[in-house]
Amino acid sequence: MLINGGGTGLGRAIGRRYLQLAAHIAICGPRLSVLQETAATLRAEIPGPDIAEHGCDIRDSAAVEAMLDAVFAEGAPDILVNNAAANFLA
Repeated sequence: MLINGGGTGLGRAIGRRYLQLAAHIAICGPRLSVLQETAATLRAEIPGPDIAEHGCDIRDSAAVEAMLDAVFAEGAPDILVNNAAANFLA
């Protein structure tokens, strides 16, 4: 499972629930430090979670490709939660 916008808010809550159900998740977002903090918190709350964090700004296509390559290297995700806020000028 890949959750973009997985470091905070709804994405974080979705990730928490799937970890409780023993899912392997990858979270991505533009601020790696936020993702790492979320992953550390979830690991402390839920024994044995399988979580990976990937810094990625979805406005940068090269960064998206690199993140997807890293995620797919672990195995193809079966679920994508497209939770990016997209609160920027396009």
